[in-house]
Amino acid sequence: MEYLTNNKTLGARPLHAHQMLLVIAGCTKICWGLVLTLLLFARIIRVAAVEEKLHLPAFLFGILLLLWGVMYLNRVPHVSKRWADLSKASVYCTVLMIYFCPFVYWWKINIASYFLAFNMFGFCVSTILLLKILNHMVAEFALRMKDSIFRLEAQISAWGMVIMLGVPLIATLLYSISFIIRHHAHPFSQLQVHFDKLPTWSIAMMLMPFSITLINLWKIRRKCTQLLDTGED
Repeated sequence: MEYLTNNKTLGARPLHAHQMLLVIAGCTKICWGLVLTLLLFARIIRVAAVEEKLHLPAFLFGILLLLWGVMYLNRVPHVSKRWADLSKASVYCTVLMIYFCPFVYWWKINIASYFLAFNMFGFCVSTILLLKILNHMVAEFALRMKDSIFRLEAQISAWGMVIMLGVPLIATLLYSISFIIRHHAHPFSQLQVHFDKLPTWSIAMMLMPFSITLINLWKIRRKCTQLLDTGED
C-alpha cells in the first residue's frame, strides 16, 4: 500500500503503510513526552520517591519518552533529503537533554555552583535545538505532502523557537556575566527571585513554543491517520 506518491523534485520513494505508522507512533510519543516533561519539570505532577531515592529529576522519564519517539521518526526513510539528517540531529539533542537533566536537579540543590549552572545552560540550549529541529521535520513532511501553507507555518515555528526561547536565554546569560563582573558574586539567587516574580503572561509566552510544536506534530499524526484510513490497495 502506498499513500504518498513519489515526489520527483526530491527523488524520494513512496512511503508505505508501515512507515506511516512509524510517523504516527513517533509523533504520539513525542507529544506525550513533551507534556510529561513539562508537568514533571514544573512539579505539577510530583514523583518525590524517584528524586529522593535516585537523586535524579523525575522529568527524566518524559525525556526518555521523547527519545523513544524521535527514534521512531529516525526509522522513517524517503521523506526528503533533509529528513535523515534532521532525525539524527533530533536523537542527538534528546540524548544531550538526558545527559544534562541530572545537572538541572543538582543545580536546584546547589544554586551557587557555576559548573552546574553551565550544564543547566546546556540543557536549555539542547531543548531549544530539539524544538527547532522537530518543527523543521514537520516542514519537510509538509513539503512531501505538497502542503505549502503548513510547510510555511512549520518553518516560521522553527525559527520562532529561537526567538521566543533563545533570546531570553541569551539575555539571562548576559545578565549573569554582567552581574558577576560588577559584583564578583554569583547572580543565580537573584535570578531565582526575579523568576518567581514573573507575571503569568510571561510564563505563558515561554510555554508557547512547546504548545506550537505539539500542535504541528499532532497535525502530522492526524494527516497520516487520515491517509491510512482513506488509502486503497
